[in-house]
Amino acid sequence: MAETEGPKCPQATAELLTHICQKGFQAGSLVGLGIVLPAVALRRRSSGASLVTKEFQTTGAKVLTYSAAIGLMTTGAMGLGMIYGRPLETEGIEDRAYRLRYNEGQLRTDLFGQEIINVIKQPS
Repeated sequence: MAETEGPKCPQATAELLTHICQKGFQAGSLVGLGIVLPAVALRRRSSGASLVTKEFQTTGAKVLTYSAAIGLMTTGAMGLGMIYGRPLETEGIEDRAYRLRYNEGQLRTDLFGQEIINVIKQPS
């Protein structure tokens, strides 16, 4: 990265791994929300069970938790493999971390994701 592009990220590898893990958590949550939870609902509905029960809410929370954790572990392992298994050049890692930190589109996406998490965490 040329000196005219901006300051180097002091902990570029940590920032990149944190970003990869955050995206894995978000992707896992979306998979749980979009695929697994509807499948659980269809199975419950076909058995004649009501969907508006505390048990279904608990099942839904478990599904989202498990799918988010699986997404986090999967992308974390892939990120570690990408960075350490097939070592990237320090310059490449610093460049990606710099772009993650200062790109307006990326910052907007991260803010949106954080706000969704804040809404979900609100007490009922």
